[in-house]
Amino acid sequence: MDGQQSYALLQDALKSQEITQIVYEKIYGVDEAINIKKRVVPTKVVDNIGFTIDLIKESVRPMDKGLEKLFIVFFCIFKMSSPMSLRKRQVVAGTAQAYCKCMKGMSEFIDPLHKFCVGTEFEKRTANASQRQCAQHWQAALLGTFEDYSKWEVPIRIVGGCHTGSEVSPQYRFISDASEKAAGIFIYSIESGEILAWSRVFFGWDKDSCLKSKNNINANTSAQNLREFMSDMFMRIMLAHSNIPSKNAIVEVWGDNTTALTWIREKSLERASQLAFIGNSLCIQATDIYTHRTYQLKSKEMGYVDLVSRSDDDEGDLSFLPQHKKVDMNANPCIIELLHLCDPYDIANNDNCHDAYVKMARLM
Repeated sequence: MDGQQSYALLQDALKSQEITQIVYEKIYGVDEAINIKKRVVPTKVVDNIGFTIDLIKESVRPMDKGLEKLFIVFFCIFKMSSPMSLRKRQVVAGTAQAYCKCMKGMSEFIDPLHKFCVGTEFEKRTANASQRQCAQHWQAALLGTFEDYSKWEVPIRIVGGCHTGSEVSPQYRFISDASEKAAGIFIYSIESGEILAWSRVFFGWDKDSCLKSKNNINANTSAQNLREFMSDMFMRIMLAHSNIPSKNAIVEVWGDNTTALTWIREKSLERASQLAFIGNSLCIQATDIYTHRTYQLKSKEMGYVDLVSRSDDDEGDLSFLPQHKKVDMNANPCIIELLHLCDPYDIANNDNCHDAYVKMARLM
């Protein structure tokens, strides 16, 4: 055993530590049981077994040394286009696996790294598109937090998965719908059911049919799933920028697009939506707003949410909406830059897209 951490009431902490020491001394002997130089006096903030645990903030994150290891792994060891030995691939996957559970939004970016660890000891392999995208996400996330490691702090209850349990009640309900024109986004109170904030975000990408012919894009390609998925980001930003309490908020997400709801829970595999998916994970890290679960609605049940996404104003059938709770998201510089970065018809040809990832990290 390399180390042990124990939790106790403040008044019992010293006694608990002494009991632990006595037990290990009886098992291993006085000289071998405890490394006195590494023993930490009872404290509410400690670096232990790879993580910084803060009981005052009730948070946990990888310790500074661990984040520096990750930086070296993804910027020095991982190669985007050159063959890598099995040992190096295992170092990358193992280091990421060790820390991802206590890093917001990073657990989805482990599986491609493990799938990279195949072949014989002497066989070198080059990363495929999925593995490169995975590494690029790690790079973007690490760049975005390089000057402030506290951005990685995760509530201990989130690490334990407690926010997804049936005994936990979300505070807010997100409902959104998107057309080729705009996204209609609404935030409701779970307790009262009232609208707390709503908005209409215009995409400005034009219709898919026009852009396909202009950019020589496959006729079956559509940005509709991406539009629906980005609504989740818009709602997180709207909640975080409002006066509504949002720190460590737990929300449920409702919508009628099966693919978008799946992307919110899991990783998107569509190349055109990859940057938006990275943006959404970084948005969770930046806003500290977590998803409890998602709910699928039928299109006909979207009602006025669908009408908002298809209209230019709030006249007629939408005049009943509370105008004092409407938020102008189209003037938000963050939204403007986000729409520009995620425009599926203006993606850089460079497979690395390094500049775009850096911009997304800085934006969030």
